[in-house]
Amino acid sequence: MISEKYIQELNRKLDEINVKVGTLESDLKKIREENSVLKKENTRLKKENLQLKKNNNQLRKDNIELKEEIRRLKKGTDSSNSSKPPSSDMGKKKRMRKTKNEQSKKIGGQKGHKGQHLKFRKEVGHIVEHEPINCSGCGSYFSALEGRVVKKAQVIDIPPVRAEVTEHRQIEKQCTKCGKRNTGRLPGTLDYSAIQYGENMRQLITYLSVRQYLPMARISELIEAVCGERLSVGTIANTIEGYANKLEKVYWKIRDRIATSKVVGSDETGARVNGIKGLIWTWQNEKYTFQFASDNRAYKTIEYCFNEGLPYSILIIDRYAAQLKTKVKAYQLCIDHLFRDSKKLIEHYGSKWAKRFKKLLLEINQLGSESKVWKSKAEKLEKRLDRLLSEKIPKKHKEVQTFYNSMKKHRDKLTTCLDYVEVPTTNNASERAIRNVKIKQKVSTNFRSWKGAKNFTIIRSIIDTAIKQGQDPLKFYFVQKWC
Repeated sequence: MISEKYIQELNRKLDEINVKVGTLESDLKKIREENSVLKKENTRLKKENLQLKKNNNQLRKDNIELKEEIRRLKKGTDSSNSSKPPSSDMGKKKRMRKTKNEQSKKIGGQKGHKGQHLKFRKEVGHIVEHEPINCSGCGSYFSALEGRVVKKAQVIDIPPVRAEVTEHRQIEKQCTKCGKRNTGRLPGTLDYSAIQYGENMRQLITYLSVRQYLPMARISELIEAVCGERLSVGTIANTIEGYANKLEKVYWKIRDRIATSKVVGSDETGARVNGIKGLIWTWQNEKYTFQFASDNRAYKTIEYCFNEGLPYSILIIDRYAAQLKTKVKAYQLCIDHLFRDSKKLIEHYGSKWAKRFKKLLLEINQLGSESKVWKSKAEKLEKRLDRLLSEKIPKKHKEVQTFYNSMKKHRDKLTTCLDYVEVPTTNNASERAIRNVKIKQKVSTNFRSWKGAKNFTIIRSIIDTAIKQGQDPLKFYFVQKWC
């Protein structure tokens, strides 16, 4: 028979076991909970690890692209492979590649070059004779002895320039029959402005400002130094504005001539007006130049100047989007611009397609620049161009792909110069026509007002047109007689 004491001992041990089981169950529950948390954490870490791997791959890819970009940027851009002006190349150490002909040339004038020198003038203003007073041998004086001219020499110089004053006097006469007093009529505005500067002085002021780019203060200084007349800045500004107002009708006539021209080149450049960014546009051909100051680079400026477009003209441009909206007979893209773009793609990305395209552009430029375009040669170039633009190029470099797509889109604008002998292959004439704006700003910083910019474009259009037509740019006021 089991004793009660033994039973109590068993119960006690059983209780201990139950307590331990309870503890184990509690621990198991905690372990399960911790395990669940760890599983979630593990899942999160796996996701993070996967994302880090993706990020790492992207960083590696970006690193390769950045290294390529650094390599490209180290090559840089200048006036030979971009639209940067040649002045931006100053200070850059760049090895110039010379052709064999250039390397073989000696320094100085080349054989067959006609030099320029001063020539004796038939008409002279003064004659000064230099004769000996006495004999260098015996000392006798040559008081009455006549001599002969053995040598002539001339000095060409400018006489002292002083402002010439012309006084106009208004004469009054009284009629002996009726007694009425009559006065003579003074020229110009002398009836209400008793003292003023004449036409020559005012033309010189305007010429120095618009053609020679001098700031107003320096014009005043120059006129005083040369003529002895001190002009105020206000007088100079009023003189320029007065001419701009008088010539505005002729200015718009020049626009009308360009609107009906067969060939027109156009370009635009930035210009600061009273600290605000603006633009100066130009449209030009062999006979006329028309410039226009605008506060924007949008098509609405073209629309304002040529509201019906240029329907009779072949327009030479630099692939600017706003210009491509103009209504024209045909377009010709500037070969020089495309050549520079191709050169950049070759130097920066080593594009083989761009290299072949550049070579083809050179051939188009050469053939299109000749006085006569041979049809058979033109057809061969056209076919080669079509084949080149139908190729599939690697999409490795976006810039190359973008240029390729653009050339494909504007295929019809690449060889217009081969169809019309009068169409130039480049837009360099327009660039030269607009360069004066940059020179003006380098000398004078910026235009003080939109009115000043407008005055400049009006008078500059007149002067450049006068030069193209063989007229004296200093006498530009008479342009209205032949425009």
